[in-house]
Amino acid sequence: MKKTILIIDSDLRVRNNLKSLLTSQYKILTAWDDKVALGLLRATGPDLVITERTIPGRKQGDIVRKILVTRPVPVIVIDAHATIEHAVAMMQLGAKNYIKKPFLSNVIMLAIKKALTE
Repeated sequence: MKKTILIIDSDLRVRNNLKSLLTSQYKILTAWDDKVALGLLRATGPDLVITERTIPGRKQGDIVRKILVTRPVPVIVIDAHATIEHAVAMMQLGAKNYIKKPFLSNVIMLAIKKALTE
């Protein structure tokens, strides 16, 4: 049975690119905001969440906090405005990995495999 990954990103292109990359190996769910994402998180119990660092209209890291309070699940944060400070902050909140956008497919695939086996 395929593991389920929830992708949360406000950019449709990012969601679709990740979905295309991952669909052959994983069941993929997508969300564009925190309300939809948290609903899917509660309803489906994904094995992993990939999310952008900041959902539009929310504070930095809010989505990571909400995910981990709702369901303890590995979280990978992707960020177009990556800094060392952002990476440290996300890891301190409990993210398993932090990846700068744009990213190479092999980088995200390795992060996913590592997060799902820990």
